[in-house]
Amino acid sequence: FHICLSYGNKIEQWAYQADTHHVFFSAIAGTIHVFRMPVFFLVAGFFAALILRRKGRISMLRNRTQRIAIPLLLFWAPLYYFTHLSVDYSHWQLDNSQQPWHLPSMKEAFSNASLIHLWFLYYLFGFSLLAVVIDALFNSHKLKYLSNHFYNRYSPALLGLLIVPYFWWYQRYDVPAPMSFIPSPFFALYYGGFFIAGMLLHYGEHTLQYLEAHCFRWLKWFLWCTLLHWATGYIVLSEEAANHHGHRWYSALFLAMAIAALALFITSAYLRWVNFHSKAALFISESSYWLYLIHLPLVIWIPALLHESSFSALQRVFISFVATFAIGMLSYILLVRYTPLGKLLNGKRYRLSFSINKPIAQAES
Repeated sequence: FHICLSYGNKIEQWAYQADTHHVFFSAIAGTIHVFRMPVFFLVAGFFAALILRRKGRISMLRNRTQRIAIPLLLFWAPLYYFTHLSVDYSHWQLDNSQQPWHLPSMKEAFSNASLIHLWFLYYLFGFSLLAVVIDALFNSHKLKYLSNHFYNRYSPALLGLLIVPYFWWYQRYDVPAPMSFIPSPFFALYYGGFFIAGMLLHYGEHTLQYLEAHCFRWLKWFLWCTLLHWATGYIVLSEEAANHHGHRWYSALFLAMAIAALALFITSAYLRWVNFHSKAALFISESSYWLYLIHLPLVIWIPALLHESSFSALQRVFISFVATFAIGMLSYILLVRYTPLGKLLNGKRYRLSFSINKPIAQAES
């Protein structure tokens, strides 16, 4: 997603814009962006409820503090600085400056600090606290009742009604990253809607099976709502209407229901076709937290290094992706997987074994 931002149509907010680009990469980035964070928060809500039901509120708070709050506090400053370095370097490349590039000072780097991509952890920890409050206010019978009434043929409409206030308030159809340290109530409502839907997915009776069984129903909801959104929001009848897309409350409602339906479809498609044990998938899953943390400076810096190359946009995207993935995976294997850092991120303790007749590492709960 982030690599494609450098090679698609110009985006002012993105750090590096390549001299060679194609609308195809904008389409990829736009498609991924529609469902990536909604599905993340939906899944996060599901597992927050699972921990609450299995281990209780205290264990839930301890777990989320270790897995979310501590990594946020530990990694924010170095990641922000290295991200600033990559942005500064990309701007130097774009300016075609004859002056040598120099490292910005700490004062320069942190003069206008933000959460960068770690906003996800920032909001997720807040939602985890919300989950504890919800569990304290509502017993499992009430949550089960809500779940069984939330997950039905009209689930995309119900979830869409939870998240549409964001579009009505900001009068826009896109959802940028909320990187400010001051939490936004409407961003919290938007992503919190998916988080709560994920919690209800766990508390309900046979809701996972229901979601999976009606996989194509959610796809139909998505297609119809997308069509209605485009018909009411982008068919321009006048110049005045073209300048006020965000004021069409009904088009925003169709968009919210379309995003909700797509998140449900992606989740149900996983349950139907990909929900089986795989050692490779488990390994990639365990490494994904580390890759998420360190990827942002890399996906800005590596494309900027290729700025004056003769490669096409497709070749640059491929090189940037492979290089980022390789650096992330190698650093995970060498520096994280069997270390205390791996325990912090993945919640596991690995005992190294040097016997050729035993596994390299054994995970202990």
